[in-house]
Order: sequence, then C-alpha cells, then structure tokens
Amino acid sequence: MISRNHEVVVAFFCYLAFVVYGSLLPFELRSHSLADAIEQFRHIPFLNLGVVSRADWVANILLYIPLAFLGCASVAGIRGLKLSRSFAVGLVIVFCLGVAVAVEFTQQFFAPRTVSLNDLVAESIGTIIG
Repeated sequence: MISRNHEVVVAFFCYLAFVVYGSLLPFELRSHSLADAIEQFRHIPFLNLGVVSRADWVANILLYIPLAFLGCASVAGIRGLKLSRSFAVGLVIVFCLGVAVAVEFTQQFFAPRTVSLNDLVAESIGTIIG
C-alpha cells in the first residue's frame, strides 16, 4: 500500500517515462535482428570522447540522478515495506542500472543513436549520485 507520498511515486514513473522517451528520440527505426543486436551489444565500444561528446556524457549523468533520487523516495514511502535502508537503496540502484542497460540496448534499433560503454558509465555514476 502506498503512503501519502503517492505524488513521489507518480513523479518517479513520469520521470522514468521521460528518460526512456528522450533516450529513444527521434524514433527512426533501424532494421536489426534480435540476434544481431545482442551480438553488437556484447561488443559495445568505449569511445574516446571529444568536447561535444563530453557534454552528452555529463547530460547522461545528470539524467539519472533524479531517477535514482525519486526511486529512493518512492521506496521509502511504501508503507508496510520492511526493508533496511541500504537494501532499499540497493534495489533502486539495480533497477536504475537495469533501465540504463535496457535503454542502451534498445537504442541500437533507433537511428541516429549510438551505444557505448561511456553512456553506461555515465548513467551508473548518475544513479549512484542520486
């Protein structure tokens, strides 16, 4: 049962939708088979970032800070959930990292999106800060 903090839970899910939506724009589909996408994802590169790409890297960090923060606030507001704080934070971190991996994997199907380990590192940093 959700406590009086249901606004926080709604904000979390709205922000989650914003993260996913914004990460897949402009919705130009690329044709890949699932097997090809999995194989490509297994070999995603770590890119040498230029100045413009560093701004994108910082944006990825900043994008995941509110997601993790709102996730923690949402879990804290669930009445009757008897989790230790560190376990609850761990669950939120695992969830946010799962979202990051899922978004990066899905970006392979949308042009002109690029997939890199740099993005996953930035999103992980943002998650931990949040």
